Amino acid sequence: MKKSVCLPAAAAVLLAALALPAAGRPVAAGEVVPDFEVVNRASGRPMRLGDFAGRIIVLDFFAYWCGPCLAASADLERGIGRYYAERAGNPAGLPVVVIAINVEPGHPERTADFVRRAGLELTADDVRHEAFARFDEKNALPLVVVINGLADLPSRKPWELLYRKVGYEGAAAVRAVIDPLAAVRTPPGGAGR
Repeated sequence: MKKSVCLPAAAAVLLAALALPAAGRPVAAGEVVPDFEVVNRASGRPMRLGDFAGRIIVLDFFAYWCGPCLAASADLERGIGRYYAERAGNPAGLPVVVIAINVEPGHPERTADFVRRAGLELTADDVRHEAFARFDEKNALPLVVVINGLADLPSRKPWELLYRKVGYEGAAAVRAVIDPLAAVRTPPGGAGR
């Protein structure tokens, strides 16, 4: 799929650039992602990254006014979220969750229309731009992130950033990050045998 980027057109996204983590830069691949909080759009309740422990987490940052985001979000929902749900996880059976995160909470009716048209299941509002600031370096959308929420992946840290990409390269590029991941399995009879 052709890479597309939607340059921000709203002040809310510009504010996200001012809310970068204390280090002054986004989390880089291989680094541990600090926990953050967003608001679940369906329930209105806080939702933390840590709530998704035990899963591979795909974050899909979008705004209702971003045309490339609509195509990316719909494809991520189908090509990642539903794809892995139908297969009970990645090839090693590790669960995968897609969380679509809205960075433009100012127009909830427009965002609701975007969510409906893209067919998104799990959505959140990044009201304080806390999540977007963890990963944003170009102040552009769509932004796709993959995080290891598992504690037992060889050579991977829990909460490690595995992938961050401005623009959308397609579900196949995201699956190429997710599919090779496999947890350490304890042999029958315990680790000492």
